[in-house]
Amino acid sequence: DDPLGLTVLHVPDSEHRTVDILFIHGLGGTSMRTWCKNRDLDLLWPKHWLPEETDLSTARILTFGYHAHFSTKKQQASLNIGEFANDLLFRMKYGEDGKDKMGQVPIIIVAHSMGGLVFKKACTPSDFMEIIHGQLNEKYKKITSSIKSVLFLATPHRGTDVAETLNKMLSSSIFGHSPKDYVTELTKNSPTIDELNEQFRHRAAKLKVLSFYETLGTNIGPVIVMISEKHSSVLCYQDETPQPLVANHHDVCKFTSPDDSNYKSVRGALRSVVNTLRFSGAGDPGAEQDLEAVQKWLRTTGAPDDDMTAFRSV
Repeated sequence: DDPLGLTVLHVPDSEHRTVDILFIHGLGGTSMRTWCKNRDLDLLWPKHWLPEETDLSTARILTFGYHAHFSTKKQQASLNIGEFANDLLFRMKYGEDGKDKMGQVPIIIVAHSMGGLVFKKACTPSDFMEIIHGQLNEKYKKITSSIKSVLFLATPHRGTDVAETLNKMLSSSIFGHSPKDYVTELTKNSPTIDELNEQFRHRAAKLKVLSFYETLGTNIGPVIVMISEKHSSVLCYQDETPQPLVANHHDVCKFTSPDDSNYKSVRGALRSVVNTLRFSGAGDPGAEQDLEAVQKWLRTTGAPDDDMTAFRSV
């Protein structure tokens, strides 16, 4: 019911697919049930509700699953956010064949909790020189450059105090599990968190970023805690759109019905992004190819200003 890797939830009837919407779950989540209220697959809103929405009928909808259960036994302890990100990129590039593979139309990411960190790692430069030159791994450049927007759902961009507590619990003899690298990376002010935020800042300028944050505490045993508070869930970028949801950390990504006010907020954001892409021409899979063909015919790769600069220097 909850496969790993990429799973296609919906393929539009129209031959003209305009956008791919990809869902990425968080720590302890799964590819399907993370998005289902009470784990009820009939409430899998990316599959059952979004395709019925105005302006989203031409979107293909996918979900990505990776092995991030905090109850996983010791042999999985070496996995980290970087490895999950590499798996995501590999699946996006090689997971499908033929005309419908990813990178041919704009991509919108919807990420819950740690899924947002996995996405950030996947779309940011991997070393200092790539940051300086504003380049990404050439192998995945077509994929990453196709990503136009991200909706973060309670992503702990600055970490969470709960992560340290969770790893202590996993280390105890009662649970019999080892600490997980990907849980350690979620602790406040961890080197991974700080480095990732610095790298993503360069990439975010080219994305439409919407950050939804929880406003209700989550039950953890006998106590109620805020897992990802507003100051951690919001990046404070200039063009970022922050938005509260009346939900706890687990429920920011699952809804009771299409009339749920939280669902309406997320749906409205998706519709707005899709419409912006459509009106800008980014949703036309042939537009970039047409531009490249014209530039090749004209034997120019730069803007007209570049040509004027060349003439002035003569």
